[in-house]
Amino acid sequence: MTKFWRKFGSNNFSDIYDKYIDKIYRFVFLKVDSEPIAQDITSETFTRTLEYINKNSGNNIKIENIQAFLYRTATNAVIDYYRQKSRQNVPLNEFNVRDASSMTSEQKTQIVIIRDALQKLEGEQADVVMWHYVEDLSIKEIAEMLNKPEGTVRVILHRGLKELRRHLV
Repeated sequence: MTKFWRKFGSNNFSDIYDKYIDKIYRFVFLKVDSEPIAQDITSETFTRTLEYINKNSGNNIKIENIQAFLYRTATNAVIDYYRQKSRQNVPLNEFNVRDASSMTSEQKTQIVIIRDALQKLEGEQADVVMWHYVEDLSIKEIAEMLNKPEGTVRVILHRGLKELRRHLV
């Protein structure tokens, strides 16, 4: 049994999948233009992660924080998606949500406006804002995921919120 599976106490990747699928999907959905694309990228994220684990199972792999690894893999998959789209911004005129039927048109409009503003943030700002306010991760957890000091994450979050406010006004 590899160090990875001993740490998580299971040989079953489905436990990890079940724990993080909704978080990864939400993260990806806020970065892309449609539900099917978000589902594809989320699937790709878990596929890449499992392939990495299986490929390195005998090599004493070092995934210290599976959540951070999944978010980084999802970020890379989103980047790959936009590279394939010739680095063009995807229009946000189409809105899809898993349970959009229960949302009012005002709620849908607000989500589109927020998603549009988040896409205008620089660097890691959008990720940090989403992780902290949408995924409810602490500054400490985000700092561990980004391998940065907590103070740096606070600055990124503060600047991201300031910039987000500017785009929403």
